[in-house]
Amino acid sequence: MSSTMHEDALPGVFRFSMERRKSIMDIDAYCDVVDGDNLQMCAIVLHAFPYAHVNIILSPRPLDLQSPVYGDALSYLKEKVGLPKLIIPLAMQKDQTWLEEIRQNYPQFCRADKGFEEDRIREITPTYLTGSCYRFAEKFTLLGVDPRRYTFYWDRSSMNTIKVGIRHPMHVSDFSYSFMDVNKDDPNDERNEITRFKKAYRLDGPAREEEMLAIMDQAIERQFKELRHPSLNDAPSILHNFDELIETRKANRKVPFAVVGGPFETILRYISILPVWQVWCQALYIAGDRNIFANQFNVHLDVAAAIRFFDIVTGKQIPTLVTPTEAAKGSIFELDDVQLSEAFKYAPWFHEDMKRFQEEAQTRVNTALFDVVAVVGLLCPDILPAKPVKVVTKWKDHETQGKIVLVEAMPLEQGSCLYMNQEDTRHQEQMLPELIELLQEVFRPHRAVG
Repeated sequence: MSSTMHEDALPGVFRFSMERRKSIMDIDAYCDVVDGDNLQMCAIVLHAFPYAHVNIILSPRPLDLQSPVYGDALSYLKEKVGLPKLIIPLAMQKDQTWLEEIRQNYPQFCRADKGFEEDRIREITPTYLTGSCYRFAEKFTLLGVDPRRYTFYWDRSSMNTIKVGIRHPMHVSDFSYSFMDVNKDDPNDERNEITRFKKAYRLDGPAREEEMLAIMDQAIERQFKELRHPSLNDAPSILHNFDELIETRKANRKVPFAVVGGPFETILRYISILPVWQVWCQALYIAGDRNIFANQFNVHLDVAAAIRFFDIVTGKQIPTLVTPTEAAKGSIFELDDVQLSEAFKYAPWFHEDMKRFQEEAQTRVNTALFDVVAVVGLLCPDILPAKPVKVVTKWKDHETQGKIVLVEAMPLEQGSCLYMNQEDTRHQEQMLPELIELLQEVFRPHRAVG
């Protein structure tokens, strides 16, 4: 592959040769589980560091299985009240009078968005995350990744600070993406997870939750049997307590490289007590005009954690590479369906999941690969230019959300441990073929290394 050098080329501290990548053994990957690019980020990291053990630390989202989704009503509702009001959680909207316009016909979409303050949301989260682990593991297995190369963790205390990201009726059913029908000849076979899901999808309230959880439990048990491996002794063991990782690191004193494709609450806990030697993360923005929320989404989920994270990495001078919204969304690296088909032609199941996500979300024609763009520079350091920045906060009166704290990046001439990837249309046009080639290489089933 060719490389195109930019005048704002990535500094040497962030450049990884093949020899350097082969020598790195400990990686921590922090991510949420909803979008396909979360899983793809982890797959790229596993590929980039072929001899490393990757700890995948999952951030939960409040999942309300009782809430129906907008579905076929979304187009009408967008015309009626506008998309932002349908996405931003009600608790964050200073003006909710628009609900009266839809309450008569759509009362199910006028409920408050339940968060982790609800005991029931907390209770179902381990099941949701365990199912997500098996979905990740299934895709890794299809790529030929040895299951002994990764371990899943989650921090239960993260539920104390992560808030509802988007409205529950707007969420895709990512928990169902690994469901399958085992007996397509008999639509009434209880083992047919997809068939049961399609029926439950139209339900509302406790009946919907009960059936969805039953299908999730069934899928977890099936995948446990299908993906059986010495490192997975029983179904619950695939998801471990983050405290175990902290205690292990305190004992062995290993210092990891870290990537972040989700909220910052768990890596904040880690770097507050233990060292990392470098961080790559998807966060912040350049202009902010492509954000749905006032803050970039990973920051939006836990603003206080994001602010504290950047304070610590700056104070400790930890080299940190930030990929903002604009490097992926609305950029040349936002791929259309033909480009996605080409990029994932050796692993079409990734493309199929992304198409399903887009169809369910009904929000964009093309796909912004946020977390993919954030880490692909590990394989091609010249994929994006980067500039030194500092992080600042300020108060703003947002049109929909009211008075909030914005977390922004400001340019610096030099002397920063923080660098931010930049959108550069001309450069990205030149690098687009290389991006697609890189994705073809990563997402090509191969023999396991280890």
